[in-house]
Amino acid sequence: CRPSYSFPASISPIDKSLYEAEESANKFETELIQAITGLPNIRWWHRNIARTGFAINGFINHYPDFIVRTRSGKIVIIETKGDHLANEETLAKLHLGRAWQEQAGPGYRYFLVFQDKDISMTGAYPMSEFLKILAELNQRTKHHPQDHDPHPADQGLHFEQILPLLPVFCAIGNKNAGNSQQNALHA
Repeated sequence: CRPSYSFPASISPIDKSLYEAEESANKFETELIQAITGLPNIRWWHRNIARTGFAINGFINHYPDFIVRTRSGKIVIIETKGDHLANEETLAKLHLGRAWQEQAGPGYRYFLVFQDKDISMTGAYPMSEFLKILAELNQRTKHHPQDHDPHPADQGLHFEQILPLLPVFCAIGNKNAGNSQQNALHA
């Protein structure tokens, strides 16, 4: 019997990591997580394992890059994107992540973080702006779901946009029911 699992390449431990080693990260992701760990309100962070870790299931299976816990107990889910990746798939992940945030409750947040690009939608920010929001997160408790004023150009995901996708949600949900339960157990 041969092992069917091999450990992924890992990055050196960075302060406040949940584990001794984390899955590898690109230059932008490493820069972001190093900045995050410098914030005093961060308790720990974890690099979500690609395609096998925590997933937000919907019309796509979305595996965000990082899971962060603040000192006040909020769980922050972060998807990082290079500026060149502002496309339809990225917007789908943003909409799914924000819908997940609404359903998860006041202790959970979802953010899409670009290196420098501002796509003018609530929940998606350039790294510098995101770090300011994250630094203030513990101080804001009553202003859920955004913890800040919505961006004036926010387009949000509205029910009439979700309605045509319901058959897709149901088909994927039924197809991946076992995977969803397995991911929920390991999240």
